[in-house]
Amino acid sequence: MADTPENPEQEASCMTECAGPGAFYFSKGARYSYRYSSSSSTSLWGSGTQKSSLGLEGLAILDAVSGCHAVLRLQDIQVKSSLESKEEPGKESESLRMILEKFPLSFVFRDGKIPKICPQQGDPSWVVNIKRGVLSLLQSSPGTTIPETIDEVDVLGKCPTTYERKGSRLLKTKDLNQCSLRRHRFTFFQSEVLPGMPSSRPILASKLECYQSFQEGLLEDTACTEFDVVRPFSEEGNGVQTRTHSTLSLLHVKPQALSNKADYGKFYVSSLLYEWEGLGPQSQVADVAESVRKLCLAQATSFETTELFMELVFELRGLSAEALMDLWQRSSFKCRDNWQPLVDALPSCGTEACVTLMKELIMSGDVENEEAESFLWSLAFVPQPTAGMIHLLLPLLQSPAVSSSAFLSISALVHSLCMAGGACERLPGVSSLMKILKEALGENCSSQVSKDSGRLQLMLKAIGNAGMAAAPLTPILSSCAAMKDNAPEIRLAAIQAFRRIPCSVKRSGLAQLYQATEEDAEIRITAYYFFMKCPSEEAFALVRETQAAEQSTQVGAFVWSHLSQLLETDDPLKHSLRDSLPDDILSQEFESETWKHSSYSDVTFRSGSSSMGANLEATLLFSPASFLPRSLMANLTIHVMGRAVNILELGLRLENAEKLAYRVFGRQPVMAAFRDDDKKSETKPDTDMELADGVNEKSGLARAGCPGGGHSKMKELQEKVTQRWGKRRDLQCGLSLKIFGNELSFVDCGAVRSHMKRYSLNLAELTVRLLKGQEVQINRRLSLATEELSFPTVSGLPVQLALNASAAIHIRIRGTVDFKQLSDFSLEGYIKPSALIQIAAQMGVAGFHGKAGVKWVTGIRSSTSLDGGIMAKRGQELKMFLNTPEESMELVNFSSKLYLMTVDGVMNIDRLNSAPDLRSCTGEEASHIWGWQMCSEVSYPAQVQPFSLAVPISAAVTLKKQDKGLQQYLLEAACAYIPQVGQNRILPHPLLHPYHKLISAISVWLSLSYHSMTSAFCSHKLTCGSRMFEPGLPDGLLG
Repeated sequence: MADTPENPEQEASCMTECAGPGAFYFSKGARYSYRYSSSSSTSLWGSGTQKSSLGLEGLAILDAVSGCHAVLRLQDIQVKSSLESKEEPGKESESLRMILEKFPLSFVFRDGKIPKICPQQGDPSWVVNIKRGVLSLLQSSPGTTIPETIDEVDVLGKCPTTYERKGSRLLKTKDLNQCSLRRHRFTFFQSEVLPGMPSSRPILASKLECYQSFQEGLLEDTACTEFDVVRPFSEEGNGVQTRTHSTLSLLHVKPQALSNKADYGKFYVSSLLYEWEGLGPQSQVADVAESVRKLCLAQATSFETTELFMELVFELRGLSAEALMDLWQRSSFKCRDNWQPLVDALPSCGTEACVTLMKELIMSGDVENEEAESFLWSLAFVPQPTAGMIHLLLPLLQSPAVSSSAFLSISALVHSLCMAGGACERLPGVSSLMKILKEALGENCSSQVSKDSGRLQLMLKAIGNAGMAAAPLTPILSSCAAMKDNAPEIRLAAIQAFRRIPCSVKRSGLAQLYQATEEDAEIRITAYYFFMKCPSEEAFALVRETQAAEQSTQVGAFVWSHLSQLLETDDPLKHSLRDSLPDDILSQEFESETWKHSSYSDVTFRSGSSSMGANLEATLLFSPASFLPRSLMANLTIHVMGRAVNILELGLRLENAEKLAYRVFGRQPVMAAFRDDDKKSETKPDTDMELADGVNEKSGLARAGCPGGGHSKMKELQEKVTQRWGKRRDLQCGLSLKIFGNELSFVDCGAVRSHMKRYSLNLAELTVRLLKGQEVQINRRLSLATEELSFPTVSGLPVQLALNASAAIHIRIRGTVDFKQLSDFSLEGYIKPSALIQIAAQMGVAGFHGKAGVKWVTGIRSSTSLDGGIMAKRGQELKMFLNTPEESMELVNFSSKLYLMTVDGVMNIDRLNSAPDLRSCTGEEASHIWGWQMCSEVSYPAQVQPFSLAVPISAAVTLKKQDKGLQQYLLEAACAYIPQVGQNRILPHPLLHPYHKLISAISVWLSLSYHSMTSAFCSHKLTCGSRMFEPGLPDGLLG
């Protein structure tokens, strides 16, 4: 934002003499004293006195050095904060006053505008921003007689500004949603603006109104009011607003002796645009270590623990790389529940220092494979990537254990860097990565076909992630895709690598593949799909011409369905493509049977208010060589807050899967045709299914009386195709996962087997620990989102709109197993799962010594327990028991609370009714029988309190023990065979001999009981009886 040179030319720029007469100038040597006040308050929409405020009051002194050069000084500044209309001096008000008044600020003033300011280097940025807010009130257009709109730059940004006369006063208005250079985002979500969306009710609505009065061309009085309103889901009456009111009133004008410019010290030249600082305040290692210790002592899944965890994430952002390493050495220990807070918090940090620490931990092997994978995935979502991150991560590409994931994650990080800063291919780290990828591909991807096809696909997918930086590699990609000796999956990956390449790069190679009728249908369809990602008149003409002469049913059906769907799409991102398609582009119609022909689908959903929506895009590709689909892709994009977020894309490709399908589905006739590949012929890949069937049916050709020459030609063609495609009969598969457009996971058949082997080993290790009677604890805390949107107010203080989401999972498992055989075993133990999801949103002024605003916290929690066992003895006795050590269980607990934030802390402003609005419990009789009572409670806010979301404040479903001495439920069952009179022997296992000639009696009984320390042992016999049978005779019940 600001430059910091100190040369004489810059000094002259802030000591400018006026070039000529103007409408609005100062009188040289005069001192203008103004009364200044500003207050920013945040409250619920329509809540009246429920608000939190932060403001300044004092004098703004302007000393005119020349007609257009003046100096601003602040005097007698008071910092005030208020809570629910109770105003009091701000904390540390005196020290803040001294900082605000310490340095003057020189500025240039011409015709009512301030093009330059010259802050002193010792003045903090937040102080200069407040002074920018004061100077922004001076800007005007006093000569306006008719309404006019101009672009004006001030502390709010570069905004279209309208000036209009209202009697003796001048009205200045701004629609702040139209401003540029105003908002500052810190977001892990990668999104793009939805074009053409209705803006009548945006999620954030901001406007400014100023009334100005003049006396003889001199600004006498100005009052500006700014409204920033957030309405979740655009519902009327819901939301939070920040109102900023700033005034400037002239007290007097007096002559003043001119000051020497040397008194102003060293300065730099800047403008009125708000100057953004770092991510946040610096943290101290000892403080962060204390936060880790508190987390270890806190309850696993409580709302308070979630708050502590998010605080840890924010504190990590304020540490340097050296401090983070020191913190790791101090606090990398595991808590008593086998949880490492730092390991879970680091992926959500997002700073270069945190990336440095994660890289060191991965290289040194200090974290498990799953944790290293989590670290690498987080790189794709770093909100503010730097060139230094790319450079320091390159050594990971040489590590065999993590290189596959590292290539995908680092290339995704490169894409984020390039999107944020434009041309980036010349940066050292980026150019080094591109060089590695280029060397891996060779000239046309043919050098590694026989060596490692999976790794070559990985390189191509990394290029697809990198996007703009990989533009110089497009000739190699085209060569890889055109090389027919390359495996189909390699050629397809080369085509798909164009997905993020800028449209300014030629895609003639894709067009040639699409037009090549001798190519495989899957290759042609994929080339067409990515060729159309960059639509143009030439592209439309090529598609129209090719489609008119299309002979392949699969290619024609896909192109026809794709264009048909685009002509009818409601997706805002595709509206420009839809409107540009010529009417005659569908020159030939093709059949489109879902499970026979390749197809494209596009479905858009929209809420009633049009503020939220989603788009689902899918492709299904078939090949004439098989009745099974060759590939499937599904892409989900959500539309929210006027932006599109590509949440998820899944891709699956299968080749030579007919044998697998036969094994799965068994003896179905349709599968039988593919069970012996040596007896069946392959069809030409680019012919229709009907032609393929004709080629395979040799006997049918003979019966039809085909001439010998024709039959031999068909046989020759069949043999050529078999020779070409019969080499690759092994199952080929690939599964890809893209999140926010970044491909983060790709596995082929070999990788699937290795993953299954690794998971089997982990499961075996878990089983061994359980068999030893050890307790296993699974703990995981995730920061799902830490989104921040900041923008300045007319006071020079920023408003922060933040959304934080986190989740916690805690599972305790313990058990013992004694297994002899299926009819003789014992199993007992417990599993105690608990989970929590919490979302916190806040809006308010992020001041120089704290925050003042509104905070909304909502969460859902569950904590249950299953403790018991089952025992079977010799197939005749069965015992099942359920222990009840807990006094209560929280099945579901939902809460939503509102707080007012002040510089001194937070205050709960929920006005709940004294008793729950709804309460329901199970009956007394059932509670007495079972010893437990289930209750549900729901509480709503008081009627006088407006609520930001139409949900209950509190809801809970709990299970409480009524019999305090209840220890166990017991279910017993037995089956005994009693020999009758005259029987020669007793059957040891009569159930295995139901048709024995000897007459026997079966005695069956079932008992359900529970043990209680406070009541007698209770036993309820459910069944008791005997049964006699003899083969050939009717059964009878003998009491």
